[in-house]
Amino acid sequence: MDPDVLLQQLAPLREPSPIGWWPPAPGWWVLAVVVLIGLGLLVLLLYRRRQARRYRRQALQRLQQLCSAGDVTLEQLNQLLKATAMRGFPANDVARLHGAHWQQFLKATAAKLPPDTWRELEQVYRQPRLAASAALLQQSRQWLRQHRSQHD
Repeated sequence: MDPDVLLQQLAPLREPSPIGWWPPAPGWWVLAVVVLIGLGLLVLLLYRRRQARRYRRQALQRLQQLCSAGDVTLEQLNQLLKATAMRGFPANDVARLHGAHWQQFLKATAAKLPPDTWRELEQVYRQPRLAASAALLQQSRQWLRQHRSQHD
């Protein structure tokens, strides 16, 4: 027999059907579970961090309310700073601070502010109704945003 005749009698080659993407291999299932757990933990971490910093947002809102109501007195500003510090740090440690120790605490917890930032607060014990300067209000705003608390 002629080899060409034999070749023509052969059926055409059939390719196997393509491999489907579903169901995925076990490795992909493991990877999906790990990624979902990781995303869940990340969301939980971000939620807890947001909740831990909620007192900052509330203090900034309160400062904005005080500023929009008129002149903010040194007494009002000092009370706001003290209340905020008591939420972010151990209350027993912060509650007893006053005068130079209070100013030192404020300096220590926000190192980016100029060293003489809180000097104006000395007047709170002599003239509590004295209006806070714009610079002190701005620096207080910055402290409320940037201080390093026990939650950080």
